[in-house]
Parts: sequence; C-alpha cells; structure tokens
Amino acid sequence: MTTRQPYHYVRFRRTPLDFREAEVSFKLEGFKVEKHDTPTKSETELSMKKFFGTDWNRDHLIVKADTLEAFLTQSVATLLQRQSKPFTKRDLRLREIVLGSYDETRAGILSPYIQTEPEFDIEDSG
Repeated sequence: MTTRQPYHYVRFRRTPLDFREAEVSFKLEGFKVEKHDTPTKSETELSMKKFFGTDWNRDHLIVKADTLEAFLTQSVATLLQRQSKPFTKRDLRLREIVLGSYDETRAGILSPYIQTEPEFDIEDSG
C-alpha cells in the first residue's frame, strides 16, 4: 500500500471571484467559510484597492469541508489537506465547486507554472 501525501492542488481563474456571492454560495452548501481582509501596507496599495475595488490576491476566503480546505483569492484557489485522508462526499463537493470556478491550470498563457491534479482516495460510503 502506498502512503499518499496530503492533497495539494492549485488552480487559477481569469476574472476576479465575487467574494460576496461565493461566501453565500459556500454557506448555502453547508461549508464553514472564513473571510479575511488583509490590511493594506502602503498608500499605493490603498489607492489601488480603492481604484479597482479589490485587493486581488491579498483578501481571501477559507472554505472548509471535512478533510479538504480551499484557500481562495480572487484569482487563485489552493485546495489542500492538513493530513492525507480519503475524501468524504462533502470534500468531493467542495473540490467540484472550486474546480468549476477556477478552471485554469496555469496563471496565464506565458506562465511556466502548471500542475497536474494529485491522486486522492475516496471514503468508502458502504
């Protein structure tokens, strides 16, 4: 039997995620959601946030299922487990929603970063 590493997978999206809409949707699905607004560090960051109405990759949501968590910025999603365990039905649902919203495997067409989804086990519901 092979011991798997904890699941860790990064995906991207081209348009910014609407945090308000996403937060409501995840809560309706029964997930625990934490919203983090990272304080700005400089006047330039403050003016950028005011101009664009967002702090693209500093503000984030953390969405938790059973063994799977999603760390979501407006353009990057990181799905991860703290310990390697089989995915539950809730974990699979969180994964499905996130992969549907973050549908790019690389940050941009010129980006060298590309990752394939790691294998994972599914909990026996029997």
